[in-house]
Amino acid sequence: NATLLTVEATGNVGVGTNTPKSVLSVSTNAQMAPTTKLLTVASTTGASLFQILASGNVGIGTAMPNYKLHIGGPAPNVRIGDSGAVNLYFSNENNSIKYNDNQFQFNTTQNQGFTFNGGKVGIGTTTPAAQLSASSTSNIVAMFDQRGTSDILRLNDAGTTVFKVQDGGNVG
Repeated sequence: NATLLTVEATGNVGVGTNTPKSVLSVSTNAQMAPTTKLLTVASTTGASLFQILASGNVGIGTAMPNYKLHIGGPAPNVRIGDSGAVNLYFSNENNSIKYNDNQFQFNTTQNQGFTFNGGKVGIGTTTPAAQLSASSTSNIVAMFDQRGTSDILRLNDAGTTVFKVQDGGNVG
């Protein structure tokens, strides 16, 4: 005789358990496939709004979540943050968007893409040294830096300046 439903004097409800641990506890002793749906919240049309699978995957706007948190739908939007530091990461097989330590990184095809770090922009580098820094092993590398009387344009090769335009237009 398996317990199907328990309602305690505290108001806790258990489905498949004699000892609900919260307002609603769902439990089973049966061996389940990872894709077994433990909890489904659906719209009046039957569309899945929220899903929890036996694997622990949670879906919002998808009937079969494939990840720990899977948000689906025609235009899924996510906002993560509070008054403290925000760490955010979105990815698929070839692309990612990451925010951590006050910098944004946009990577594509598993290579370094764009990084926004402390008001500096890096292309092909996670540590831009000037307002705009570009780094690549197969393309021209350019660094632009203007701070009053500093160089306006500097081209480097492996960290060594090979061409620069100084404040006032002098070339060296």
